[in-house]
This record gives sequence, C-alpha cells and structure tokens, in this order.
Amino acid sequence: MHYKGEYLNGEKSGEGKEFKDNGILIYEGNYLNDKKNGYGIEYYYNNIIFYKGQYLNGKMDGEGKQYFDDGTLLYDGMFKKGEKNGNGKEYDKNGEVEFEGEFKNGKRWNGNGFEYDEDGNIEFYGSYIEGEKIEDN
Repeated sequence: MHYKGEYLNGEKSGEGKEFKDNGILIYEGNYLNDKKNGYGIEYYYNNIIFYKGQYLNGKMDGEGKQYFDDGTLLYDGMFKKGEKNGNGKEYDKNGEVEFEGEFKNGKRWNGNGFEYDEDGNIEFYGSYIEGEKIEDN
C-alpha cells in the first residue's frame, strides 16, 4: 500500500490518499495520528465508492453512507467503531428503502422499524427489541 499526503512527526496527519500497490485509489480523506480521522471516502477496487463519511481512529464513526459494489446506496445513517449504530436506513440493490430504524453493533435493534418488499410495499412495521421483531397489529 502507498500513501501520498501530509505527515506530522512521521505519522499520516492531514489530507492524504492511499493506493494499492497497483496504483488503484482505495481511500482519500483526513488522517490524524496515522489513522483515518474526519471526513473520508473509501473505494472498492473498481473505483466505486464503498463508504463516504466520518472516521474516528481509523474506523467509520459518525454520519456516513455505505454503497454496494455497483455504486447503489446500501446504508445511510450513523456508525460507531466501524458498525451501524444509531438511526439509519438500509436500501436494496434497486435503491428502495428496505429497513428504517435504529441499529446497534451493525444489527437492526431497538425502536420502530420498517421493512419493504422488492416492490417498495411495507412488508413489516413494528418494534425491534434487542434485535428481535415484534410485529405491531
């Protein structure tokens, strides 16, 4: 892996870019203490965006968007320590909202949530308690 960008005291700090050995861009954004920090964009190897949003200590943390490898939006919401945490929306490959609600440690969690079928119709509406669906009648 190759890095082009700013350094401070021998560590990546400020704006920079990371490339695979073959020259393909895999990340561009901000660094602090040799780790991704602040706003950044991470790429699949085909130059399609994998994630764009906030980083903290090298992990997705804060507001961000994650994408399928064809560039279609997969998730729009909050992250913490590299996983979906907080409110967010998951999408299917057709760009339809598949789930909307609260996430914890990457899973649909507490609170109200929606799930949609492939035609965009609500398939499930209810509560999630510790990741388990509780259907509202």
